[in-house]
Parts: sequence; structure tokens; C-alpha cells
Amino acid sequence: MGQFFTAITASVGNLGATESKEKLLAVFQKIQFATFWIFGFSSICLFYLVNPFIAIWVGNEYWLSMDTVLLLVILFYIQGMRRAVLTFREALGLYWYDRYKPLFQGVINLAISVVLAPKLGVSGVIIGTVISVLTTCFWIEPYFLYKKGFVAPLKSYYFKYAVYTAITVVTGLVTGASVGFITGTSLAAFIGKFIVCLFVPNIIYLVMFYRTKEFQYFLILAKNIVFKKVMKKIG
Repeated sequence: MGQFFTAITASVGNLGATESKEKLLAVFQKIQFATFWIFGFSSICLFYLVNPFIAIWVGNEYWLSMDTVLLLVILFYIQGMRRAVLTFREALGLYWYDRYKPLFQGVINLAISVVLAPKLGVSGVIIGTVISVLTTCFWIEPYFLYKKGFVAPLKSYYFKYAVYTAITVVTGLVTGASVGFITGTSLAAFIGKFIVCLFVPNIIYLVMFYRTKEFQYFLILAKNIVFKKVMKKIG
């Protein structure tokens, strides 16, 4: 995943120097869509597969509580959904505007973790990290990106974020209902759950987003890449 965002950083920087703000925003929204698909799907898989994997690896006695798993997935999702913003922020050189953010984030994280860790253990530390991200990065990073980078209203970002998150939650519930038909902690059960998690979220996303301009953009891009590879082999 990291390679994907690293690869497009230079392209975004060139785009920012040559194209209009409107074009730049349109590209960002496509990357935001890709980020949602990648991390929404991955979060669902993580939630339903982490404990079955642990059971096969070291045994049921080492299972994480579902509260801890949920918190880990929430943290993974919100951190992942930042990637589009961070990629454009870095490419456009906007990191100066939120230079004090890490300081506030660290203080909030430490304070909450110190209070909650003795009572909740690992979950308390994760809660501290989640809250520190939501109270700093979640609003500061997109604020400066939209204000200084796109010169556009910020509400469209949070609207899409809310829609993508709601769809991820609903898709996760449907996937969970499907996974529930597979019982046991054997390798065969894990493989069955993995197959369900692989197909159900992607099918739902495909049905819901097939006609959107964001999905069509990546579909055409994928077709062009495949076509070039085929032609290269033929040539």
C-alpha cells in the first residue's frame, strides 16, 4: 500500500505545478476513493480474520478480545484514510502549516494513554492514539490541504468520508453475517472465512460504485495497463 502512495507523490507534485486547482481536486477525489476501497476492504478482513489466524498460529488462548480488535481496526482505518491527504500534502509542500500538529497529537496521546492504560491495558493505549488522531490530524490536515492546496470548501471531503465510512460499516456487517456461517478454528475454516472476506466486500463495492466516475477512471486505467503489457509481450 505504501508503494502505491509513494509512487504517485511525484506525479501529484507535477500536477500541482501544471494544472488548475479544479483538476487537482478531481484527482484527489479519485485517490480518496482508491484509499477508501483499499483500507475499507482491508479493515473488514482484519476484523474477521485476525483471531482465526491467531488460533491457527499459536492457539485460541492467545485470541485478542473483540473490543481490542475493533479498536485496532478503527485505528487502522482512520490512519489509512489519511494517506490520500498526506500524499497531496507532501507533494504540494503544505507540511509547514501544520508543523505544530505532532506536538499536540503526542501530548493528547500520552495523557489519555497514561489515564486509560492502567484500567484497560492495550485497549487504553489504542484509544489514546485514536483520540489523538481524531482531535488533530483528522481535521487539521484536510483543512490546510483544501484551504491552501485546492482553495475549495472542505465539506465535500467530510461528506465523502462519511459516506465511505458508512458503506464500510454496512459492508462489514454483511460480511460478518456471511462469515458467521463458517464455524470452527481449523485451517479449512480460516480459508473459508478468507474467501468470504475476499469476495463479499469487493462485490458490494463493485455493485455500489461501478457507475461512478472514480471507479470508471481506475477501470480504464487498469485496462490500459493490461493492454500495454499484452502488446509488449506480443511485440
